[in-house]
Amino acid sequence: MSHEFPFVEFQRRFLTVRMDLSNKCNLACRICVRSAETSKAGRRFDMEPTLFRKIAGEILPRTSELFLSCGAEPLIARNLLDVLRVIGKAQVPFVAFTTNALLFNEENIREVVSSGVKEVYVSFDGATEGTFAKIRGGASIYRVMEKIKFINGVKRSLSATTPRIELHVTLMRSNIEELEGIIDIAGSLEIHRVTALHVYPFPQLHLEDESLFRHRDLYDDCVKAARERAFRLGIEFDSPPLFEKAAPAGACDLREDRNPACVLPWKSFVIWPNGNVLPCSFWYEGEPFGSLTESSFQKIWYGPRYQQLRESIRNNILGDNCIHCPALLADLRA
Repeated sequence: MSHEFPFVEFQRRFLTVRMDLSNKCNLACRICVRSAETSKAGRRFDMEPTLFRKIAGEILPRTSELFLSCGAEPLIARNLLDVLRVIGKAQVPFVAFTTNALLFNEENIREVVSSGVKEVYVSFDGATEGTFAKIRGGASIYRVMEKIKFINGVKRSLSATTPRIELHVTLMRSNIEELEGIIDIAGSLEIHRVTALHVYPFPQLHLEDESLFRHRDLYDDCVKAARERAFRLGIEFDSPPLFEKAAPAGACDLREDRNPACVLPWKSFVIWPNGNVLPCSFWYEGEPFGSLTESSFQKIWYGPRYQQLRESIRNNILGDNCIHCPALLADLRA
């Protein structure tokens, strides 16, 4: 079987872009890599207007999907409303972002609606106040629920069907037994989709005991129950596969037995608020592939770093970032 990926821009909009408008967040969640980097994070800043204008001119016309969040809280950015207006005029087909929802107010909700944002993903990691606050940096589950109700009310007042609100759950030992309760909360908030993913145990955060790969039977039982509850409530529920259906340990080898078939080097462009560019949101180690403050999109996209990565993927030669990719590991365990 050929592993070739012919790189052809066969449509004007082909990019999936993820970017942070600042390096700031109003919470310090225990599962976020930002919590381990607080001491070395340096100054807090927003993306410069000149940089965003460059992105709007060079990249948005090529963008089919735009996600306004990587690791920061999008609602905290001072330039958010201006950015949303520009994005609305650019007519990017699909725009979404992840948020803790605490900074929503009527003004920014109205701008989110009018700019054409299609989906908003609210991080929601517990069904009880204690668990939620423990994971989400002291945030109140009740305040987040009130914010979601407020969004629903503003949408109704505007006769708007978008953005669709989803709950995103980071699954771990501390909250897996509350998954069914999260589904119930989603139903009470008129939310029709819940997406769950395994926690990524960043070494700096010492979360190894939270990994459900150490609690497989418990995970399977809780996910089965959550799926049944979601079905009864008419809620779409996406979660990683059950461990009972996973391949036996050692049944496959990342380097030899499986072609990962990652297409991100041909479509993904991740932009940090300082202009640094990475090929995907799981690229945790190594130097950036370029900087939009110094180079054009074209020079970075067709530059040596992207080309080398594409060649490596074509030949199924995986570097450290790819070997440890959470998406690839989840796929291999399926």
